[in-house]
Amino acid sequence: DKGEKIYYHVNNQLLFEALTSMHQSDINVPGLKWAIKAKRLMTLGVTSTPDFKLRNAVRDTVTAAGTTEVGFNIFKNFFGGFKTLKDIHFKGLMLSSGGYMQFGYTRSDDRKLGEKLFKDAMGGGYILNNPEAQENLRQAMSRYGSFAKTIWSRYQQWGDKMENANRASLFKKAIAEGKSELEAGYLARDILDFSLQGGAQWVRVMNALVPFANAMIHSKYKSGRSIRDYPGAFTTVAS
Repeated sequence: DKGEKIYYHVNNQLLFEALTSMHQSDINVPGLKWAIKAKRLMTLGVTSTPDFKLRNAVRDTVTAAGTTEVGFNIFKNFFGGFKTLKDIHFKGLMLSSGGYMQFGYTRSDDRKLGEKLFKDAMGGGYILNNPEAQENLRQAMSRYGSFAKTIWSRYQQWGDKMENANRASLFKKAIAEGKSELEAGYLARDILDFSLQGGAQWVRVMNALVPFANAMIHSKYKSGRSIRDYPGAFTTVAS
C-alpha cells in the first residue's frame, strides 16, 4: 500500500502453508542458480523430443486407467480426450477449473518477469543502436523469429494436448456424472499434479536440481492413494 509492506496474521495453518508455498525463499548458495538452469535445460531437451511425448502418452494412458475412474477403454480415453480438446469452450472450462496442465509458464512472483515481458515485446529490436540503419535487418530477423516461435508454440501445444488427453476424458466423465466443474477439474489435475512442490525447502531444492524428481515422487504418492481409493482399477491394471 503506497510502497509500504503490509503484514497479515493467518490463523489457518493450511491456508498459511498454501500462501507461503507460492513463493520460494531465496537460498544464497554459490552456483545454485546455474545448476537449476542446467537441470531445466536438460529436462526441456529430453521432454521436447517426439519419442518422449509418445512414450509418455502411452504410459499416462495406462496409468490413468489404474489410478482413476476414467475407465479401461484406453483408446477412447486418449483419442476421445484428444479430440475433445479441439473444442475451445471445453478446453476453456478445463483451464478455468484447473484441470488442464500447461507445461510452460512464467511465475507472477518472478522478479525478472518485467524483463522477460519487455524482451518478448521488443522481439529482437533495437533502442539506441541506430534503429534506422538496422530496420531492415530487424524486420527480417523478427519475421524469421516469429515464424520459429509459431512452429515451436504449436509443437508444444500438441504435446500439451497429448499430456491432457486422459484428463479431458476424466473431466468430461465427471461432468456427465453431475460433478461440478471445480470437482471435475480437481479429478483431472490429480491424475498427476506436477504443480505440487511440497512445503519443505529441501524438497523444493531437490526438485529444482534433480531431473524428474518431482514426477517420481508424485507417481509413488499417487499410486499409494490409488491403492486405497481405487483398489479394483489399480489391481486390474497392475495385474
